[in-house]
Amino acid sequence: MSKIFPVIQCIIAAIVVSLLPLVACSIFDSIWVPGVVCFDIVLLLVVFFQKKLFAFRILLSVFLIVVLFATDSPYILATILFYLIVLWVAYFSFFNRVLSLIFFICCILFVSIADWSLFVESAFAMSLSELWGVARFFWWGIVAFIVVPVVQVAGCFLFSKELLCVKRDLSSLARKMILLVIALFGAHYALNDLPQIRVLDFSVYSFFKQQLQPGRISHSTYLQKDALDTFKIGDEKIIAVDSVCPTVMILVESWGVRKNLELNIIEFEVFNQNNVQFKGLWKRNASFTQAAEWEDFGMNRNLKKGKTLMEHYQNQSYDTWYLHGYDGNFYERNSSYDTLGFAHIKFREELAKENVEQCFWGNEDFEGLCDSSIANYIDVLLQDSVPKFIYWTTLDSHPPYATQKRPNSPICNDIGDDVACIHAVRIRNTLQAISNLASKHPEYRFILRGDHRPMGTLTSNSFITSFYWGWVPIIVLN
Repeated sequence: MSKIFPVIQCIIAAIVVSLLPLVACSIFDSIWVPGVVCFDIVLLLVVFFQKKLFAFRILLSVFLIVVLFATDSPYILATILFYLIVLWVAYFSFFNRVLSLIFFICCILFVSIADWSLFVESAFAMSLSELWGVARFFWWGIVAFIVVPVVQVAGCFLFSKELLCVKRDLSSLARKMILLVIALFGAHYALNDLPQIRVLDFSVYSFFKQQLQPGRISHSTYLQKDALDTFKIGDEKIIAVDSVCPTVMILVESWGVRKNLELNIIEFEVFNQNNVQFKGLWKRNASFTQAAEWEDFGMNRNLKKGKTLMEHYQNQSYDTWYLHGYDGNFYERNSSYDTLGFAHIKFREELAKENVEQCFWGNEDFEGLCDSSIANYIDVLLQDSVPKFIYWTTLDSHPPYATQKRPNSPICNDIGDDVACIHAVRIRNTLQAISNLASKHPEYRFILRGDHRPMGTLTSNSFITSFYWGWVPIIVLN
């Protein structure tokens, strides 16, 4: 039993790394489900086992080099190069046990990052960096990005430390470990046809495949020449408030810059009837809606330093408003925005009491008050003589999109993808309501900007990747 116990420890260590992603996938109904045993951890334990595995490392290295020259797949190449580096660093660091342990822990962290990247993109259609943009402002961000990796590393190390730190000769046990790897491969492929059951989780390979395959959810930040030739780039001078005037500032949900610039041009044509002062593109540092609001408020992330934009207007005796058609506890706005300079803050709960209409356009679990209805509400607000600053975050174009049937709209005549069609119709309806509102109130300046590219669906990766990352449209009216 004492001889087989380290083998059991190895299996437990590999399960520990897969356990939390497996639970997360079950809770959030992810379309990607990891295997029960993390193969990468098993292989790392074999590689780090002891220096008498030198022959094994040589054979594995030769095998990987042969495969390296026999493939042109970028993610297979990346995986092989990763393991070649691990093999030889592990061998040379073995003579220094501290370095060996540090490198082993770094490898566990990389495997952990790989698993969570796969989970986040499959469950939320976000990259880890996008999720970090959201999570760093909330308490659960510490759990997701600090506590969870530490628990995974600690758990893995707890069940493998005797294998790594042992000083006696374990060459016979090393052979058992290699046989264990072969057995796990056999079990994996024997059970591979069973639904939702995978023995092995190939985290490193899956991660490189996710990152390097064409069409993944990528960060296309740099504008191509056609975009730069077509649109002007907005800057702070465009929205300067040095000379205060009555203003309605609107954050349009999920309004991003398409790589198909003709579609952006068509959206801007909604405002042909308006007095357009500027139209172009705006560089967002934010990766989610509330962070875009903070940018617009003149805040450093979620930190208030100096006067906010709203306080600037308040000091000039303007009546300041914040409007949003969803729940006030979403992003904890109802408990934090009352200190930012808004005299009036209204969410779905308050607006519904004033008979603002709710939408039922199939956006399951995220239905709120219609943008067209809130535009009518703002119309009434602007009819008195008190000058106002109104900040409105729209809602209609919030994901998900696949929960709605394809609209019967001429907007979709040249759009084959249902998700893209739904998004385009929702955006266009919101822009039209804003255009009508701005036409009725030429005494008010209207500043419209998007918050981020559309997110929240993997039913159409090509739709998400058809937008630039970090760029949104901007238009200034009146």
